[in-house]
Amino acid sequence: MNIPKINKNNKHEFIFLFDLDGTILSERIHQQVYEDSVKKLHPNLSFSWEEYLIACNQKKYKGSVREYLFQNKNLTREQANEIRVLKSKNIVETDHEIIFMDGFKNLFKKIKEYNINWAIVTNAPETYTNFVRKNSDLLNSTTQWLPREKYKLAKPNSDPYDTAIRLFKKPEEKYIIGFENSINGINAIKQVANVVFGCYKESHCQECKEIILFKNYNDIIDTIFQE
Repeated sequence: MNIPKINKNNKHEFIFLFDLDGTILSERIHQQVYEDSVKKLHPNLSFSWEEYLIACNQKKYKGSVREYLFQNKNLTREQANEIRVLKSKNIVETDHEIIFMDGFKNLFKKIKEYNINWAIVTNAPETYTNFVRKNSDLLNSTTQWLPREKYKLAKPNSDPYDTAIRLFKKPEEKYIIGFENSINGINAIKQVANVVFGCYKESHCQECKEIILFKNYNDIIDTIFQE
């Protein structure tokens, strides 16, 4: 890391900017709700976790589950879109559990211990972020959320992070630390952050350059903080 480690003396000089799905939270809840929606509309079909990861990460599907369903499940585009619409409705009503990425809760303890300023910047709509906040006291502990409705241009444009910096960054904060998982997200945050950490447990962001890759937050805590 080409900036100082965080300690008790310089902690006020840092701000952390996080993506949400695949970075703080596992995307498994999205796959589960997609599978529920697929089975409701087409009882003979299924949609596994492995298929979800392929849909999100293989370039030919452009990160679109709808496109994957169209190409692989013998569905029309209209039928695939009906599944997407139902999933979008059900995701904010689901009983499936939100799951944190490995080690995030330990990083969060450090954020609280050092009183680091932090915010969540996501392409997800506000209906979903409100659902997440309602179901997680940890994530509801920050009011600094930037869902899709709060900025003009989505990732990979830097506009989401430019907006977050304008709204949340304090004058004394010299160092912006970014946490992302998708290629689009990494390309967005790289334009504004001093250091970018890329979580590749559920994505193929290993091909991105000039970032620090990790699967488990426990593996990078010592890289960020100085005891």
